[in-house]
Amino acid sequence: MWASPADRDRSIEVIKASFAEGRLTGEELDQRLGQALVSRYFEELMALTADLPAGPFGRLPAHRMTPPVPRKNRLAVVALAVGWLLVLIGVGVALLVRLFLVRLFGPEEAGMAGPRTVSPCWWPTVEAGRGPAAGGRR
Repeated sequence: MWASPADRDRSIEVIKASFAEGRLTGEELDQRLGQALVSRYFEELMALTADLPAGPFGRLPAHRMTPPVPRKNRLAVVALAVGWLLVLIGVGVALLVRLFLVRLFGPEEAGMAGPRTVSPCWWPTVEAGRGPAAGGRR
């Protein structure tokens, strides 16, 4: 995993604190700081501070960049599923009612236009004399 600037900063803080406590010599401080600045992977930073008391799992605060995984609200998930189920049931009932009406009364009486009268709503009705070709209003 790539190391973020915050990871490098935390590692550098641990190294400097360990030097201030007398746990590292000046040479070790220089060497570890140089390695921390050029490390590209998080594992490399962990290796630099693993032998120090405030190492990767010591007194350092939690990683600021990684938020905790949110828990799923079970009630919200159930409510969403029930809502979609009701929508599907409603669509199915509407289709069944339409099918029943068409079989009982026929397509014209059930509100369904036959193939001879279908026209898009934006199509100018020239036959009735209202289109632009007839000089009338739309």
